[in-house]
Amino acid sequence: MENDKFKIIKGRTHWLLTVRSYKKRHNINAYSLKHWRLGDKGDWVLSDDSPEPMAVQVLGKGIIESKSGKGQEYIRTVCGSYMTAGKKKMYGQIAESIYTFSGIDGHKNFLERKELNPREIMFARYVALGEDSVDSYLKSFKTEDRKYASSRSGQLLRTERVQKMVREEIKQILDEEGVSANYIIQKFKQVADIGDRDTDVLRSLESLAKMSGLFDTGAEKQQLTVWGGFSPEQLDSVKEEQLLAHGESEN
Repeated sequence: MENDKFKIIKGRTHWLLTVRSYKKRHNINAYSLKHWRLGDKGDWVLSDDSPEPMAVQVLGKGIIESKSGKGQEYIRTVCGSYMTAGKKKMYGQIAESIYTFSGIDGHKNFLERKELNPREIMFARYVALGEDSVDSYLKSFKTEDRKYASSRSGQLLRTERVQKMVREEIKQILDEEGVSANYIIQKFKQVADIGDRDTDVLRSLESLAKMSGLFDTGAEKQQLTVWGGFSPEQLDSVKEEQLLAHGESEN
């Protein structure tokens, strides 16, 4: 049927059906369907759509314990999770996530969200100052679990919003030091042109190639980069040792 929908969960297909489709598939009197607030796991129930409700199967039912010790009953369908005693209505729409009461996929929202929250701003500033990413996370968020911080900081560093702020913070630090993008490129070019050691010349040429996008394979997008190839570690070198500023090479 045109209005029938489905969602594949853990390899199994779960349907959201019109009442007409439900009657044809199950050869049963659709009027025996319960309202979703009264359903048990495995039951087919009716949504709140009007004038034509949809039929959907209850995939799970349970109790959420509150701080007061009084449990609240909920059910789970392909339309999402809902409190049976609440006022929120369940309409015939497939939920992005069936495991949240908002119906929104929290992890997807975390990855795609554009705006930073205050703790993410703090994290990005620590990273821009050269702090280790795990330590930056531990300083910015309420956790002492280094394993969790390592995983979560890695996820944050892959988000566009954090990468953008780290770049902006590093650029501000460099501006305060009088180091512009043109200045850095000029110094790289000087080393490439007059460097005594082949390794210095090759490193400078490689950095210039990355800046120009000549060898952009997409791998660099997985790392924090400034001006298309200048890493935070290199920027630390600029600020602390001024090696690039003077076109010097390491002994």
